[in-house]
Amino acid sequence: MNIGAIIDGWAKVMRMRKVTLAEQDLSKARLIVCSSCEYAKESSCLEFINDEVEEVKNMYCTKCLCPCLQKSLTNDLCPLGKWDNIKP
Repeated sequence: MNIGAIIDGWAKVMRMRKVTLAEQDLSKARLIVCSSCEYAKESSCLEFINDEVEEVKNMYCTKCLCPCLQKSLTNDLCPLGKWDNIKP
């Protein structure tokens, strides 16, 4: 797990950093792979959305323990090599 990359991913998800169209496309392609991976598990957390508390579903990897969305927005790689054929 690359902590710096995950922090960068969180900053992008929270709109504190800009996400380019190329990063969005790369993230979507990576998340498709993650959604069918046996090591991806669903979790949830509570977030404030429009001044309301809502439960938000997330995926995380049980191999590297990273949140999939945040990791997919970084230069970090899948520890199992499942993103190797997805080029930015």
